[in-house]
Amino acid sequence: MTAVSRYRPVDVVGSLTKHGVALAVTLSAIVPLYFMVSTSFKTEVQYADSQLAPPTSPTLLNYEQILGNPMFLTWIRNSFVLTVVSVAIGIAISALAAYALACMDFPGRQVAFIGFVAMLGAPAVTVAIPLFRVMVEARLINTLPGAVIAYVGLMIPYTTYFLTGFFRRLPSALFEAAQLDGAGHLTMFRRIALPLSRPGVITLAIVNTLWVWNELLIAIIFLQRNDKRTLMAGLTVFQGEFSSNIPAIMAGLTIAALPMFVLYVTGVRYFLSGFMAGSEK
Repeated sequence: MTAVSRYRPVDVVGSLTKHGVALAVTLSAIVPLYFMVSTSFKTEVQYADSQLAPPTSPTLLNYEQILGNPMFLTWIRNSFVLTVVSVAIGIAISALAAYALACMDFPGRQVAFIGFVAMLGAPAVTVAIPLFRVMVEARLINTLPGAVIAYVGLMIPYTTYFLTGFFRRLPSALFEAAQLDGAGHLTMFRRIALPLSRPGVITLAIVNTLWVWNELLIAIIFLQRNDKRTLMAGLTVFQGEFSSNIPAIMAGLTIAALPMFVLYVTGVRYFLSGFMAGSEK
């Protein structure tokens, strides 16, 4: 029997279907990206002539118009500060909580873990109104610390849940040997748990960064002043101001997407290895 004859028509059809679906999904992601970037280099006249064709005479006028707006630079700064601070605090608290749930024995540990799992099913919109009332009483509306508290509180449940899984897969012999040498939990956390779980920690840091940077609901509700908006929330204002100037809006979206694209490219190997490690038993 030849190698070709071993392939049945059903296998060929299944393989073509899988490749077709993969191609369709890839195109569905690439086409909007192409439209956004190519349109950002067009004038309004070029965009009116042809929306999908590449720009015949690329121009940076849209980027100059967007970056020339001082409020746009303020929104970029707000997004960077809010994202870095929220992710750093969220990862730190979640890592400590995950270590306690995975490597320490204390009363109520299983109940606490179940509580984190239960909070995974609570969408942000369900807690937005009560959280808003609390922020109003605490006078934290239209402040970056108030938004940081909201983001950290929302990212802790799933970050703790996934890090607990990473810590539980670490060899218990390492912790037993460290305890025999007199190491405490804080030392084992810093010297054993965190270094061995670095792919998972970096993966969750990337995921949380992408979420905070692109999040819109919390940013609109808690940061209502124009000078306190994040970049994504601020772009909604641009869409109203430049509603007829689509190339200018696409230039703003391209600038907003660029930092996250760079982050993903630089951390992709940790991103993939973290998900592979998380998929193991």
